[in-house]
Amino acid sequence: MAYTALLVADDAPEWLDLARRSADWMLTFRYTYDVEFSPRTLLGRYGFRTRGGDQASPSNQHLHSYGLVCLPEMARLARRTGDSYYLESTRENLDCFRQFVAREDGDFDAYRGMVSERFYQTSCFQAKGMLLTLSHAWCAGLLLYAAEAALELPELADRPEGGSTP
Repeated sequence: MAYTALLVADDAPEWLDLARRSADWMLTFRYTYDVEFSPRTLLGRYGFRTRGGDQASPSNQHLHSYGLVCLPEMARLARRTGDSYYLESTRENLDCFRQFVAREDGDFDAYRGMVSERFYQTSCFQAKGMLLTLSHAWCAGLLLYAAEAALELPELADRPEGGSTP
Protein backbone atom coordinates (compact mmCIF):
# COMPACT_ATOMS: atom_id res chain seq x y z
CA MET A 1 0.00 0.00 0.00
CA ALA A 2 2.79 2.40 0.94
CA TYR A 3 4.86 1.79 -2.19
CA THR A 4 1.81 2.25 -4.40
CA ALA A 5 1.06 5.55 -2.63
CA LEU A 6 4.67 6.64 -3.16
CA LEU A 7 4.40 5.64 -6.83
CA VAL A 8 1.27 7.76 -7.24
CA ALA A 9 2.97 10.71 -5.54
CA ASP A 10 6.38 10.49 -7.21
CA ASP A 11 6.20 8.06 -10.18
CA ALA A 12 9.86 7.11 -9.71
CA PRO A 13 10.92 3.73 -11.15
CA GLU A 14 12.16 2.50 -7.76
CA TRP A 15 8.64 2.89 -6.28
CA LEU A 16 7.20 0.86 -9.13
CA ASP A 17 9.79 -1.88 -8.60
CA LEU A 18 9.14 -1.98 -4.85
CA ALA A 19 5.36 -1.93 -5.33
CA ARG A 20 5.57 -4.87 -7.75
CA ARG A 21 7.89 -6.86 -5.52
CA SER A 22 5.65 -6.26 -2.51
CA ALA A 23 2.55 -7.33 -4.44
CA ASP A 24 4.33 -10.42 -5.77
CA TRP A 25 5.37 -11.42 -2.26
CA MET A 26 1.82 -10.94 -0.96
CA LEU A 27 0.47 -13.07 -3.81
CA THR A 28 2.68 -16.01 -2.82
CA PHE A 29 0.09 -16.65 -0.07
CA ARG A 30 -2.90 -16.44 -2.46
CA TYR A 31 -4.67 -19.57 -3.64
CA THR A 32 -4.86 -19.93 -7.42
CA TYR A 33 -6.98 -23.08 -7.29
CA ASP A 34 -10.00 -24.50 -5.51
CA VAL A 35 -9.61 -27.09 -2.77
CA GLU A 36 -12.09 -29.97 -2.82
CA PHE A 37 -14.20 -30.38 0.31
CA SER A 38 -16.32 -33.29 1.39
CA PRO A 39 -19.98 -32.55 0.67
CA ARG A 40 -20.63 -33.45 4.32
CA THR A 41 -18.70 -30.39 5.54
CA LEU A 42 -20.10 -26.88 5.72
CA LEU A 43 -17.71 -25.50 3.10
CA GLY A 44 -18.40 -28.51 0.87
CA ARG A 45 -22.17 -28.20 1.22
CA TYR A 46 -22.03 -24.57 0.12
CA GLY A 47 -19.50 -25.17 -2.67
CA PHE A 48 -16.92 -22.84 -1.13
CA ARG A 49 -14.18 -21.88 -3.59
CA THR A 50 -10.72 -21.23 -2.19
CA ARG A 51 -9.36 -19.53 -5.32
CA GLY A 52 -8.47 -15.96 -4.34
CA GLY A 53 -8.18 -16.64 -0.62
CA ASP A 54 -4.98 -15.85 1.27
CA GLN A 55 -3.38 -18.40 3.59
CA ALA A 56 -2.50 -16.79 6.90
CA SER A 57 1.00 -18.34 7.05
CA PRO A 58 2.74 -21.69 6.62
CA SER A 59 2.26 -22.41 10.34
CA ASN A 60 -1.27 -20.98 10.55
CA GLN A 61 -3.03 -22.73 7.72
CA HIS A 62 -6.40 -21.17 7.22
CA LEU A 63 -7.70 -18.75 4.63
CA HIS A 64 -8.43 -15.17 5.70
CA SER A 65 -9.58 -11.97 4.03
CA TYR A 66 -6.85 -9.57 5.15
CA GLY A 67 -5.58 -9.10 1.59
CA LEU A 68 -8.76 -7.12 0.85
CA VAL A 69 -7.21 -4.14 2.65
CA CYS A 70 -5.06 -3.40 -0.41
CA LEU A 71 -7.72 -3.93 -3.11
CA PRO A 72 -7.52 -0.33 -4.42
CA GLU A 73 -3.73 -0.39 -4.50
CA MET A 74 -3.67 -3.69 -6.37
CA ALA A 75 -6.08 -2.31 -8.97
CA ARG A 76 -3.94 0.83 -9.34
CA LEU A 77 -0.80 -1.28 -9.67
CA ALA A 78 -2.47 -3.39 -12.36
CA ARG A 79 -3.44 -0.21 -14.20
CA ARG A 80 0.05 1.26 -13.91
CA THR A 81 1.90 -1.91 -14.96
CA GLY A 82 -0.62 -3.31 -17.42
CA ASP A 83 -0.24 -6.65 -15.61
CA SER A 84 -3.65 -8.31 -15.78
CA TYR A 85 -2.63 -10.91 -13.17
CA TYR A 86 -2.73 -8.26 -10.44
CA LEU A 87 -6.26 -7.30 -11.41
CA GLU A 88 -7.50 -10.89 -11.82
CA SER A 89 -6.12 -11.98 -8.44
CA THR A 90 -7.75 -8.91 -6.88
CA ARG A 91 -11.13 -9.86 -8.37
CA GLU A 92 -10.70 -13.43 -7.16
CA ASN A 93 -9.81 -12.21 -3.65
CA LEU A 94 -13.01 -10.18 -3.42
CA ASP A 95 -15.09 -13.02 -4.88
CA CYS A 96 -13.64 -15.53 -2.42
CA PHE A 97 -14.75 -13.60 0.62
CA ARG A 98 -18.12 -12.55 -0.73
CA GLN A 99 -19.14 -16.21 -0.53
CA PHE A 100 -19.88 -16.41 3.19
CA VAL A 101 -21.79 -13.36 4.37
CA ALA A 102 -24.90 -14.52 6.17
CA ARG A 103 -27.85 -13.29 4.11
CA GLU A 104 -30.38 -13.80 6.88
CA ASP A 105 -30.53 -15.12 10.43
CA GLY A 106 -29.91 -18.85 10.30
CA ASP A 107 -27.96 -18.80 7.02
CA PHE A 108 -25.22 -21.41 7.68
CA ASP A 109 -26.11 -21.12 11.42
CA ALA A 110 -25.09 -17.45 11.58
CA TYR A 111 -26.88 -14.18 12.13
CA ARG A 112 -27.47 -11.84 9.21
CA GLY A 113 -24.30 -10.01 8.16
CA MET A 114 -21.88 -12.22 10.07
CA VAL A 115 -18.49 -12.86 8.42
CA SER A 116 -16.00 -15.46 9.63
CA GLU A 117 -12.29 -14.75 9.93
CA ARG A 118 -11.13 -18.31 9.20
CA PHE A 119 -11.93 -20.81 6.51
CA TYR A 120 -10.21 -24.17 7.06
CA GLN A 121 -8.95 -25.59 3.77
CA THR A 122 -6.61 -28.01 5.60
CA SER A 123 -6.93 -29.98 8.82
CA CYS A 124 -4.90 -27.44 10.78
CA PHE A 125 -6.57 -26.26 14.02
CA GLN A 126 -9.99 -27.48 12.84
CA ALA A 127 -11.23 -30.12 10.44
CA LYS A 128 -10.90 -29.36 6.73
CA GLY A 129 -14.18 -27.87 5.52
CA MET A 130 -15.04 -25.97 8.70
CA LEU A 131 -15.05 -22.24 9.34
CA LEU A 132 -14.49 -20.30 12.53
CA THR A 133 -17.90 -20.02 14.13
CA LEU A 134 -17.64 -16.46 15.29
CA SER A 135 -17.79 -13.24 13.39
CA HIS A 136 -15.07 -10.61 13.49
CA ALA A 137 -15.93 -6.97 12.90
CA TRP A 138 -12.60 -6.34 11.15
CA CYS A 139 -13.38 -9.03 8.56
CA ALA A 140 -16.81 -7.60 7.84
CA GLY A 141 -15.25 -4.13 7.72
CA LEU A 142 -12.56 -5.27 5.27
CA LEU A 143 -15.16 -6.83 3.01
CA LEU A 144 -17.33 -3.71 3.09
CA TYR A 145 -14.31 -1.50 2.44
CA ALA A 146 -13.18 -3.63 -0.51
CA ALA A 147 -16.69 -3.83 -2.00
CA GLU A 148 -17.12 -0.06 -1.75
CA ALA A 149 -13.66 0.56 -3.22
CA ALA A 150 -14.40 -1.83 -6.10
CA LEU A 151 -17.44 0.25 -7.04
CA GLU A 152 -15.17 3.28 -7.54
CA LEU A 153 -12.55 1.50 -9.65
CA PRO A 154 -13.37 1.19 -13.35
CA GLU A 155 -11.40 -2.06 -13.57
CA LEU A 156 -13.62 -3.65 -10.94
CA ALA A 157 -16.88 -1.71 -11.16
CA ASP A 158 -17.98 -3.20 -14.47
CA ARG A 159 -17.73 -6.81 -13.35
CA PRO A 160 -20.79 -9.03 -13.73
CA GLU A 161 -23.14 -9.43 -10.79
CA GLY A 162 -23.28 -12.63 -8.82
CA GLY A 163 -19.69 -13.63 -8.17
CA SER A 164 -19.25 -16.71 -6.03
CA THR A 165 -22.03 -16.21 -3.49
CA PRO A 166 -23.62 -19.53 -2.44
